Amino acid sequence: MDKHGADRSLKLPRQVFVFLFVIATVLALAYSVAWYAELTSQGVQPSFASGLLWHFLEFYLWLALCPLIFAVNRRFPLAPPKVRIFILHMLVAIVFPSLMRLLGLFIDRLLDPPFAANIPFTFRYLFVYCAYRTPSQMVMYSFILALFCAHDYYEGLRKEGERRALLETQLAKAELMALRMQLHPHFLFNTLHSVSALIEGRPREAIRMIARLGEFLRLSIDGRDSRVICLEEEIRFVELYFGIERVRFEDRVHLRVNLGAGTESALVPNLILQPLVENALRHGAWEHGGAARVEVVSQAVDHSVEIIVRNEQESTPEAAKLIREGVGLANVRSRLQLLYPERFRFEYGWNSPGVFQVLIALPASQGETTS
Repeated sequence: MDKHGADRSLKLPRQVFVFLFVIATVLALAYSVAWYAELTSQGVQPSFASGLLWHFLEFYLWLALCPLIFAVNRRFPLAPPKVRIFILHMLVAIVFPSLMRLLGLFIDRLLDPPFAANIPFTFRYLFVYCAYRTPSQMVMYSFILALFCAHDYYEGLRKEGERRALLETQLAKAELMALRMQLHPHFLFNTLHSVSALIEGRPREAIRMIARLGEFLRLSIDGRDSRVICLEEEIRFVELYFGIERVRFEDRVHLRVNLGAGTESALVPNLILQPLVENALRHGAWEHGGAARVEVVSQAVDHSVEIIVRNEQESTPEAAKLIREGVGLANVRSRLQLLYPERFRFEYGWNSPGVFQVLIALPASQGETTS
């Protein structure tokens, strides 16, 4: 391959050869019919079979030259333009087609002697014949060469497009991984802070929290290569996380899950709900010392799946006006933008007094998890 990613093999691709074969066949038929019609209009009664043989022989010999022309173009490309390369192609356009035409005359003489009986096979005649046909040979050679150059240009663009798409995919994966890794220190800091608060006064609860944290991290590591998972599995992560926090806050945290029919197998980004649930707990049980009631609801709407996370918490009018997009919400929005560019909805705000709601709407898709 060249530096632009195009395949630089000297072998003519099979699909290109088939395309040229079709063109050569169509042209041979068209020229044979035109030749026969022209002579007939002049009062001459030619042999259509002889004309067909000659024109097919001529175009198929050109077809036989195509692999050579292709190899010459690959070995000595016209771009960047160089005088010696241009001269080389001119010589090839004159010499090889001329040899091909001479070969065609001898083959036609063997296959159709009556048709070639009037052709004087002398050096003078053959030289004049080749010189006379040189302009048309150069036109045909240029046409074939232009096709090969166009093919190489298209292949280069296609390979470059594939390379860019691969790089963009790899970049998106790297960005998604970075965003997920951004959550882990944030989540671990909060969880370890909770563990430290329990160690002295409630050591048994601290041990239970560490055990559940280990299970949560194990499942997180097992699914680290999956960009999306089914909603039912995502809810399992949420329930594990709630189990960790329930050790600390006991009956002050409540989780209710209501998955709509057919949404359990919907594909959602891996660990997309955990930061939303963590926010709900932080603004409920953590900061205000009260109860945190979190509800996760999903429903199918047209060709999308809506996931709603609600939490009840006390709020003052001033707090209700102050809505700040912190690390968790910003992370969720960035991941959704990478996975579903311009094809998602992400809204949050006070749904009613004391009820904060986050809505995520994603294109409906079901199937296996993807990495």
